[in-house]
Amino acid sequence: SLTSPNVALSFALGRTFEELLKERNGAKKQKKMRQMQRRMEERGGWRVFKAGTDAETARVLDRFFLLKGERLKSRGLTDVFAENSIRTFFKSLFAEALTDPSPAYELQALEVGGEIAAVAGCTINGKHLTVEFGGICSSDRQLSPGDILYHVLIEHYCQRGFDTFDFGVGDEFYKRRWCDTETWHWDTYVPLTIKGQVAVTTLSTVAAAKKRIKNSPQLLRLV
Repeated sequence: SLTSPNVALSFALGRTFEELLKERNGAKKQKKMRQMQRRMEERGGWRVFKAGTDAETARVLDRFFLLKGERLKSRGLTDVFAENSIRTFFKSLFAEALTDPSPAYELQALEVGGEIAAVAGCTINGKHLTVEFGGICSSDRQLSPGDILYHVLIEHYCQRGFDTFDFGVGDEFYKRRWCDTETWHWDTYVPLTIKGQVAVTTLSTVAAAKKRIKNSPQLLRLV
Protein backbone atom coordinates (compact mmCIF):
# COMPACT_ATOMS: atom_id res chain seq x y z
CA SER A 1 0.00 0.00 0.00
CA LEU A 2 1.15 3.51 -0.80
CA THR A 3 -0.47 6.93 -0.82
CA SER A 4 -2.14 7.90 -4.07
CA PRO A 5 -0.40 10.62 -6.12
CA ASN A 6 -3.68 12.53 -6.24
CA VAL A 7 -5.12 14.36 -3.24
CA ALA A 8 -8.85 14.87 -2.66
CA LEU A 9 -9.96 18.37 -1.59
CA SER A 10 -13.02 19.37 0.40
CA PHE A 11 -14.34 21.88 2.94
CA ALA A 12 -17.02 22.07 5.61
CA LEU A 13 -20.35 23.81 5.08
CA GLY A 14 -22.57 23.67 8.17
CA ARG A 15 -23.13 27.43 8.30
CA THR A 16 -24.66 30.17 6.21
CA PHE A 17 -23.17 31.01 2.85
CA GLU A 18 -22.43 34.54 4.07
CA GLU A 19 -20.40 33.16 7.00
CA LEU A 20 -18.54 30.84 4.65
CA LEU A 21 -17.67 33.70 2.29
CA LYS A 22 -16.18 35.71 5.15
CA GLU A 23 -13.70 32.88 5.69
CA ARG A 24 -12.91 32.44 1.99
CA ASN A 25 -12.02 35.92 0.72
CA GLY A 26 -15.70 36.52 0.05
CA ALA A 27 -15.47 40.16 -1.09
CA LYS A 28 -13.25 39.18 -4.02
CA LYS A 29 -15.47 36.21 -4.91
CA GLN A 30 -18.62 38.33 -4.83
CA LYS A 31 -17.02 41.04 -6.96
CA LYS A 32 -15.98 38.48 -9.58
CA MET A 33 -19.44 36.93 -9.49
CA ARG A 34 -21.08 40.30 -10.19
CA GLN A 35 -18.72 40.91 -13.11
CA MET A 36 -19.48 37.50 -14.58
CA GLN A 37 -23.23 37.98 -14.10
CA ARG A 38 -23.12 41.23 -16.12
CA ARG A 39 -21.20 39.53 -18.91
CA MET A 40 -23.60 36.59 -18.96
CA GLU A 41 -26.60 38.92 -19.12
CA GLU A 42 -24.99 40.58 -22.14
CA ARG A 43 -24.78 37.14 -23.78
CA GLY A 44 -28.49 36.45 -23.45
CA GLY A 45 -28.95 35.66 -19.74
CA TRP A 46 -28.01 32.70 -17.60
CA ARG A 47 -29.30 30.12 -15.16
CA VAL A 48 -28.04 27.21 -13.07
CA PHE A 49 -30.37 24.22 -13.13
CA LYS A 50 -30.57 20.60 -12.05
CA ALA A 51 -31.47 18.15 -14.81
CA GLY A 52 -34.99 17.12 -13.85
CA THR A 53 -36.16 15.01 -16.81
CA ASP A 54 -34.72 12.26 -18.99
CA ALA A 55 -34.46 14.75 -21.87
CA GLU A 56 -32.58 17.31 -19.75
CA THR A 57 -30.29 14.58 -18.43
CA ALA A 58 -29.42 13.47 -21.97
CA ARG A 59 -28.88 17.06 -23.11
CA VAL A 60 -26.61 17.97 -20.21
CA LEU A 61 -24.54 14.79 -20.49
CA ASP A 62 -24.17 15.06 -24.28
CA ARG A 63 -22.80 18.56 -23.76
CA PHE A 64 -20.50 17.30 -21.00
CA PHE A 65 -19.15 14.50 -23.20
CA LEU A 66 -18.38 17.06 -25.92
CA LEU A 67 -16.68 19.56 -23.60
CA LYS A 68 -14.71 16.91 -21.72
CA GLY A 69 -13.63 15.19 -24.92
CA GLU A 70 -12.29 18.44 -26.35
CA ARG A 71 -10.42 19.27 -23.14
CA LEU A 72 -8.84 15.82 -22.83
CA LYS A 73 -7.82 15.88 -26.48
CA SER A 74 -6.19 19.31 -26.06
CA ARG A 75 -4.07 17.85 -23.24
CA GLY A 76 -3.13 14.74 -25.19
CA LEU A 77 -5.14 12.49 -22.88
CA THR A 78 -7.47 9.60 -23.68
CA ASP A 79 -11.18 10.43 -23.60
CA VAL A 80 -12.42 7.97 -20.98
CA PHE A 81 -16.05 8.92 -21.76
CA ALA A 82 -15.81 8.18 -25.49
CA GLU A 83 -17.33 4.69 -25.60
CA ASN A 84 -21.07 4.50 -26.20
CA SER A 85 -21.51 1.94 -23.41
CA ILE A 86 -20.01 4.37 -20.89
CA ARG A 87 -22.18 7.24 -22.09
CA THR A 88 -25.28 5.06 -21.95
CA PHE A 89 -24.37 3.99 -18.41
CA PHE A 90 -24.16 7.58 -17.15
CA LYS A 91 -27.41 8.59 -18.86
CA SER A 92 -29.18 5.63 -17.24
CA LEU A 93 -27.59 6.33 -13.85
CA PHE A 94 -28.76 9.94 -13.65
CA ALA A 95 -32.13 9.30 -15.31
CA GLU A 96 -32.97 6.52 -12.84
CA ALA A 97 -31.99 8.80 -9.95
CA LEU A 98 -34.83 11.14 -10.93
CA THR A 99 -37.36 8.53 -9.74
CA ASP A 100 -35.74 8.23 -6.30
CA PRO A 101 -37.25 10.41 -3.51
CA SER A 102 -33.73 10.72 -2.02
CA PRO A 103 -31.47 10.57 -5.09
CA ALA A 104 -27.82 9.67 -4.70
CA TYR A 105 -26.93 11.42 -7.97
CA GLU A 106 -27.57 14.96 -9.19
CA LEU A 107 -26.60 16.56 -12.48
CA GLN A 108 -26.13 20.34 -12.35
CA ALA A 109 -25.45 22.73 -15.23
CA LEU A 110 -24.81 26.39 -16.03
CA GLU A 111 -26.55 27.70 -19.15
CA VAL A 112 -25.48 30.98 -20.78
CA GLY A 113 -27.44 32.39 -23.67
CA GLY A 114 -29.26 29.10 -24.12
CA GLU A 115 -26.06 27.03 -24.32
CA ILE A 116 -24.65 24.85 -21.54
CA ALA A 117 -21.30 26.27 -20.45
CA ALA A 118 -20.47 24.11 -17.41
CA VAL A 119 -21.57 20.77 -15.96
CA ALA A 120 -21.11 19.05 -12.60
CA GLY A 121 -22.06 15.43 -11.90
CA CYS A 122 -22.48 14.93 -8.15
CA THR A 123 -23.07 12.12 -5.68
CA ILE A 124 -24.86 12.58 -2.36
CA ASN A 125 -24.19 10.56 0.77
CA GLY A 126 -26.28 11.91 3.62
CA LYS A 127 -25.23 15.56 3.94
CA HIS A 128 -21.96 15.01 2.08
CA LEU A 129 -21.85 16.15 -1.55
CA THR A 130 -19.04 15.05 -3.87
CA VAL A 131 -18.37 16.45 -7.34
CA GLU A 132 -17.44 13.31 -9.28
CA PHE A 133 -16.86 14.94 -12.67
CA GLY A 134 -17.16 18.30 -14.36
CA GLY A 135 -16.78 19.95 -17.73
CA ILE A 136 -16.51 23.58 -18.83
CA CYS A 137 -16.61 25.54 -22.06
CA SER A 138 -13.31 27.41 -22.24
CA SER A 139 -13.82 29.12 -25.62
CA ASP A 140 -14.96 32.42 -24.07
CA ARG A 141 -12.02 33.72 -22.07
CA GLN A 142 -14.09 36.55 -20.55
CA LEU A 143 -16.19 34.08 -18.60
CA SER A 144 -15.27 31.58 -15.90
CA PRO A 145 -18.22 29.18 -16.17
CA GLY A 146 -16.76 26.64 -13.74
CA ASP A 147 -16.23 29.26 -11.04
CA ILE A 148 -19.75 30.58 -11.54
CA LEU A 149 -21.37 27.15 -11.39
CA TYR A 150 -19.55 26.11 -8.22
CA HIS A 151 -20.19 29.45 -6.53
CA VAL A 152 -23.94 28.98 -7.06
CA LEU A 153 -23.84 25.30 -6.07
CA ILE A 154 -21.95 25.96 -2.85
CA GLU A 155 -24.57 28.55 -1.87
CA HIS A 156 -27.34 26.12 -2.86
CA TYR A 157 -26.03 23.23 -0.75
CA CYS A 158 -25.36 25.56 2.18
CA GLN A 159 -29.05 26.49 2.09
CA ARG A 160 -30.00 22.80 1.94
CA GLY A 161 -28.12 22.15 5.17
CA PHE A 162 -25.28 20.03 3.80
CA ASP A 163 -22.20 19.69 6.01
CA THR A 164 -19.47 18.92 3.41
CA PHE A 165 -18.70 20.04 -0.14
CA ASP A 166 -16.17 17.64 -1.62
CA PHE A 167 -14.44 18.39 -4.93
CA GLY A 168 -13.12 14.83 -5.05
CA VAL A 169 -9.75 13.68 -6.31
CA GLY A 170 -7.51 16.13 -8.16
CA ASP A 171 -5.54 19.19 -7.14
CA GLU A 172 -6.73 22.25 -9.07
CA PHE A 173 -6.37 25.97 -8.31
CA TYR A 174 -10.12 26.61 -8.42
CA LYS A 175 -10.59 23.96 -5.70
CA ARG A 176 -7.90 25.48 -3.49
CA ARG A 177 -9.81 28.78 -3.47
CA TRP A 178 -12.54 27.06 -1.44
CA CYS A 179 -11.00 24.00 0.19
CA ASP A 180 -9.06 23.65 3.43
CA THR A 181 -9.18 19.87 3.92
CA GLU A 182 -6.87 17.39 2.19
CA THR A 183 -7.71 13.68 2.07
CA TRP A 184 -5.00 11.30 0.92
CA HIS A 185 -6.19 7.94 -0.29
CA TRP A 186 -4.24 4.71 -0.44
CA ASP A 187 -3.60 2.49 -3.45
CA THR A 188 -3.27 -1.16 -2.44
CA TYR A 189 -1.81 -3.80 -4.74
CA VAL A 190 -2.07 -7.53 -4.06
CA PRO A 191 0.15 -9.60 -6.38
CA LEU A 192 -0.97 -13.22 -6.80
CA THR A 193 1.71 -14.40 -9.24
CA ILE A 194 5.29 -13.64 -10.27
CA LYS A 195 3.88 -11.61 -13.15
CA GLY A 196 1.69 -9.80 -10.65
CA GLN A 197 4.72 -8.97 -8.51
CA VAL A 198 6.42 -7.39 -11.52
CA ALA A 199 3.27 -5.41 -12.26
CA VAL A 200 3.06 -4.17 -8.65
CA THR A 201 6.67 -3.00 -8.76
CA THR A 202 6.00 -1.12 -11.99
CA LEU A 203 2.74 0.43 -10.77
CA SER A 204 4.18 1.54 -7.45
CA THR A 205 7.23 3.06 -9.16
CA VAL A 206 5.05 5.00 -11.58
CA ALA A 207 2.77 6.17 -8.76
CA ALA A 208 5.74 7.37 -6.71
CA ALA A 209 7.10 9.25 -9.73
CA LYS A 210 3.72 10.90 -10.35
CA LYS A 211 3.46 12.01 -6.73
CA ARG A 212 6.96 13.49 -6.78
CA ILE A 213 6.25 15.36 -10.02
CA LYS A 214 2.90 16.73 -8.83
CA ASN A 215 4.46 17.96 -5.58
CA SER A 216 7.22 19.80 -7.43
CA PRO A 217 6.18 22.91 -9.44
CA GLN A 218 9.49 22.82 -11.33
CA LEU A 219 9.14 19.16 -12.37
CA LEU A 220 5.45 19.63 -13.20
CA ARG A 221 6.20 22.51 -15.57
CA LEU A 222 8.96 20.49 -17.20
CA VAL A 223 6.74 17.44 -17.75
